Amino acid sequence: MDALKRSPAIAARLRFAPLQGLAVPISAYRMGQRLKGYALRFVGSAVWLLPALGIVAWAVSGVGLDWWLSRAYTTEKVLKLTASPAPPVVVVAIDVSIHRQQQFSIATVRTAGSPLRTLKFEFPVSDLAQIEAAIAQELGVSRSQVNRLMRVSVK
Repeated sequence: MDALKRSPAIAARLRFAPLQGLAVPISAYRMGQRLKGYALRFVGSAVWLLPALGIVAWAVSGVGLDWWLSRAYTTEKVLKLTASPAPPVVVVAIDVSIHRQQQFSIATVRTAGSPLRTLKFEFPVSDLAQIEAAIAQELGVSRSQVNRLMRVSVK
């Protein structure tokens, strides 16, 4: 206030208007009116700006999602398998059921040390020598080993 009394030029520029017993510069009041006008303009522009931004975001996300889903899926990580020799199969018993009238036989092979505990084979022969040869060929063992472990039932 002392500066205003000392400088008449400043006092001339700022005219005071009494507001509830306080001296408030008129230019501050006008500035408040301007800010109020700017706020109304911003709210008016937000009415159309927010939906426009929403539509733009929706369109961009649609295009981006379409690109992402239509791109080729390639992977750099490839699982390479090498052939390893099969673990030895221990044959515990061989049960053969020969059906002479239908001219076929069913061989059930029980194993140990293998995930396959029971193997079933069906052969279109009913002769015992041919059945032994076929089982030996399937299992990869000799006919004497098959003959030693084989139990036969004729029906």
